[in-house]
Amino acid sequence: FQKKLSNKKKTVVNKLKETANTQSNLIKTETKTKETYVDSSLKTKKKVISTSSKHQTKDKKHHNNKNSSEKISPVKHVTNNNPLKKCPKATCKSVRPVCFANGSKSCSGDGYTARWYHMSDYEHFCNNCFDHFYRTHKDGFKVYEPWKVHWSSSCRKEANLKLFMSEEMLPFWLQCASCDKWRNIGNDTTKMKKNICNFSCNKIDNVTCVTEESEYVSSAKNPDWIRSTIALPYLKDSPATPFLKDFYYDGIGQSPPTVTEESSIKFAENMVPFYSPEDSEKARCICADVMTAEERQEFFNHLKDPSMFLALRNLVMAMWSLNPKQYLTHKLCMNSVICRGLGRITLSEELKKVLDFLTINGYINFGILPIVPKPFNLNYWKGSVLIIGGGISGAGAARQLHNAGCKVTIVEASERCGGRVKDDFSLGNCIGLGAQIITGCINNPLFIMCEQINLPLRYLGTRCDLIDDQGTSIDPTLDQEVEFRFNLILDSLEDWKQVINKQKHEKISLSEALAEQLKELQKNICKEMTPIEMNLLQFHLGNLEYGCGSSLQNVSAVHWNQNEEFPQYSGAHAWADDGFEPVIKKLVEGIKVEYNCQVVSIDTSSKKVSIETKSGMKFTADKVICAIPLTIYQSRAITFKPKLPEEKQAAIDRLGAGLIEKIALKFTKPFWRNKIGEADYFGHIPSSPEDRGLFSVFYDVSKGNNYILMTVVAGESIKIKAQLSDKELIQKCMVVLTNIFKDEIVPQPTAYVMSSWATDINSKMAYSYVKVGSSGDDYDIVAKPVGNNLFFAGEVTNRQFPQTVTGAYLSGLREAKRILLCES
Repeated sequence: FQKKLSNKKKTVVNKLKETANTQSNLIKTETKTKETYVDSSLKTKKKVISTSSKHQTKDKKHHNNKNSSEKISPVKHVTNNNPLKKCPKATCKSVRPVCFANGSKSCSGDGYTARWYHMSDYEHFCNNCFDHFYRTHKDGFKVYEPWKVHWSSSCRKEANLKLFMSEEMLPFWLQCASCDKWRNIGNDTTKMKKNICNFSCNKIDNVTCVTEESEYVSSAKNPDWIRSTIALPYLKDSPATPFLKDFYYDGIGQSPPTVTEESSIKFAENMVPFYSPEDSEKARCICADVMTAEERQEFFNHLKDPSMFLALRNLVMAMWSLNPKQYLTHKLCMNSVICRGLGRITLSEELKKVLDFLTINGYINFGILPIVPKPFNLNYWKGSVLIIGGGISGAGAARQLHNAGCKVTIVEASERCGGRVKDDFSLGNCIGLGAQIITGCINNPLFIMCEQINLPLRYLGTRCDLIDDQGTSIDPTLDQEVEFRFNLILDSLEDWKQVINKQKHEKISLSEALAEQLKELQKNICKEMTPIEMNLLQFHLGNLEYGCGSSLQNVSAVHWNQNEEFPQYSGAHAWADDGFEPVIKKLVEGIKVEYNCQVVSIDTSSKKVSIETKSGMKFTADKVICAIPLTIYQSRAITFKPKLPEEKQAAIDRLGAGLIEKIALKFTKPFWRNKIGEADYFGHIPSSPEDRGLFSVFYDVSKGNNYILMTVVAGESIKIKAQLSDKELIQKCMVVLTNIFKDEIVPQPTAYVMSSWATDINSKMAYSYVKVGSSGDDYDIVAKPVGNNLFFAGEVTNRQFPQTVTGAYLSGLREAKRILLCES
């Protein structure tokens, strides 16, 4: 990481002052031996190269470059017939260089100069302009010196005159909004910023859209043109600049900002595209000065010096993070690409690729946006795609493919889209019988999509009072102490995993491993736990079962938390007051959906994929995405022809299908608030290990005068729910509430709603988990396409974010990308 040195600016200023004094003395005392030449007007003789080189500064060494391609032949006495000089760079394509700087009254223009300084093909400055800015006794030095101080104080690369020319003297190029032709508008920064959004050819004297475009433009559009440059173009006033103060600006392709005051510009809520060098990695968060593995593969031509790519990538990510409700187009982004020289034309071409890459990889331009233009990459595969399953993974893939120009049909088994996102309004409020919480809002695509459609979200607080069956609130100090021990057990488990032979311990359950670590903890570190402490520990174990979606006896001790090897979403958790179904409805808007079509077979043996439903309906397409729950594969409810590869079927069978159920109860008054106040939830401490999965957490999901508590059943307690009627289960829940709130008159619920995922024919599960004998590798195996026409999406295919709505959605974007790049 390019962390800045705090005292660098002072050192640079002192060094420059010393250099200036030395240079001034040299001019006064330099040897009288010199060569002479005649300037472009052939009127006056001038002093040129001093033979005194012993005390040359770094810039003088640059002036007398030793590179063989830039050496100057000895200048002979000049006559009026003296031939014009060519660029000393052997590979330069310019036949007759022209000085772009026009920095001094004696500028050579396109006439004779003692030496041309090469900036790029078709960009040069003359020796007279060099002298004007470089020599300490010249007026131009007063402009060059402060720029050099400013640059050197915040950049890694040493400042020199060529950089100065590139940064301050090269002309600006703008593209006409009417004819798309590029025009040189001079080097006036104010004029550039004024016209960048709506430039037209007629804003230049004697130029119209009919006027021929400069020959330089086609050269600058060629990706190879950048090889001819001495200095890469640096972006000025990039939208990313205020957020990247911890980096050397030139290392990320940016000019140091002229304004150093604190910027008032803020990213949109929960948008954090960049992490600082001292931060840990966050999900979908990039380091501003490093190319990702995917970027290195795609933009390999920038590996030697990635600064130009980083500048564009960071600009686009910053613009998206400032407003993720607006589709980022090339024109919109180019309005913020401010730099000098022909390099802006090159950046324009490169920006198309960067936008395309970030869009297809789901970093930008995803979700529910009002206007979606055609994609830049015309080589994307475009054909017909069937998507089996209208959950958020299928809906996300459908939207992405539809936006790219594919013909998409969703085949959904039920009468609605949403899958395991299922919202119920029978109690007056929205009760998410499936997912309703965003776990970690920062950079979370689900949060962004909720914002895009203005879906109300409520941040959940961190307070969670714990109450036992006697109605006693647990002392927070005791709660923290037991939680510390629980985390100590988990840490010990991680240490154990580092030293064991994992293959030999694949069959050990998380329950066994935790029990063993608890014994070791009590034996070596802690005293024997009291009954109340053991019950508190059971609460944490029950919460772990809720997270896993299964009894700990079924969960792999070695791989249960395999996803934590990858960056996860951070930030607050949020409750979707109106559920997540509105997001899915918006995603499938305008896309063909066939409802009540339960697929029973998929045939990919022919050129066209064909599927058949239970009712006998048939559909054909070029490709198919299976976006269905794990249990549908495990039960062989769909016949694949040819059969799925043995490796894939084995991975499917190894993974666990987790199950939790929800119960929501409506009351006439919020009796619980006298004890827990305005907390969003509270915990119930079980009286025995057998009960830890029953009603461990209660969420206050009231809205207005609708007073509702929602709780969950998980772990081994799922078996208890299966044996009880709804009425019996509610009675059991009311006993718990009555015990917890002994000092209150607890009324009977006036209504209730309950999930039944175990018996839902189209799901039969809540979310997947790593079962004993399986591993994180199995998620990757399930995700692998079969051939080039059968693809797989869903939370069970997302190793980094399994069990989540976000993970399911991202898997849909991933498969859409695979399809679009199939034959491009």
